[in-house]
Amino acid sequence: MGKILDTFKDDYEFIFATPNGEKPTLDINGESLSMQAGEKLGIASVKEKFYKDPTNYRQKNTKLVDRREKELNTLYDLLGKLPVSQNLSNTDEETKEFRKQIVRKMDDLEEKKFYSLKELLENNADNNNDFSFENLSFVHLPGGHAPMVDFLDNPELGEVLNQLSEQKVITSLICHAPIALTSARLRIDDKGKPYNYDKSLYEGAHTTTVPKIGELFMLISGYPKIKNKKTRLHYYVDKKLISYNFNVKTTKNFTKSLVVYDKTRKLLTGNGPQAIDDQTDKLKEILPK
Repeated sequence: MGKILDTFKDDYEFIFATPNGEKPTLDINGESLSMQAGEKLGIASVKEKFYKDPTNYRQKNTKLVDRREKELNTLYDLLGKLPVSQNLSNTDEETKEFRKQIVRKMDDLEEKKFYSLKELLENNADNNNDFSFENLSFVHLPGGHAPMVDFLDNPELGEVLNQLSEQKVITSLICHAPIALTSARLRIDDKGKPYNYDKSLYEGAHTTTVPKIGELFMLISGYPKIKNKKTRLHYYVDKKLISYNFNVKTTKNFTKSLVVYDKTRKLLTGNGPQAIDDQTDKLKEILPK
């Protein structure tokens, strides 16, 4: 999300929300230098494992270091103090060491406001509140594995997404975040009760996401891998979206950037961290001038 924040921070005011209004946890593995490598993510992830000296690794990848620092500074400024996830057994050495620096920085920051989806819906319905979905220029949902739990079949998220689509607000989803589209079949009634909804404008949308082959690569050799264990997921996002009748496009080379814009639905999706630059550029292009 750092690229989005850094690109639009000077021209837009951000509103931050999580499903329950709690502060999000910064996934330390998302701050590895390989995650800054764009379409070279795959080879960078492999090389990263062979570096045992963090200082040497940083010296050989100064552009990635500079990019990470720039985006983290924006995150510190806009999102404030956040909890940081613990290192995993297969977290690379540079990231393990760098986590200490991030935690020290977080300790000095003030906490910022994160709305819950329920609050956003209530504020939008309140005529005396300045907040309105129709006044939003765009919405961006970041990726990572957390959306596989938080964004799947979530009625409040479904209500938000359906209201956004009805107001023709550009909605940007990246990596695992397109799983949120499964929630569009659910809504919340006036009494706060969820119900099934079969008229969503997102039905059959054209999208992309992290493909199964990319997940398998990470599970076998990436940071989620647990030594001598079979690391697995409950489901794969692309397969789940297909089962919900979405039109999912992926690439054979899972590290290649792919961005899909469904103009009819004003839905912009990217297939992973390697796509963030292209997705940001596309978002700039389609935003009203």
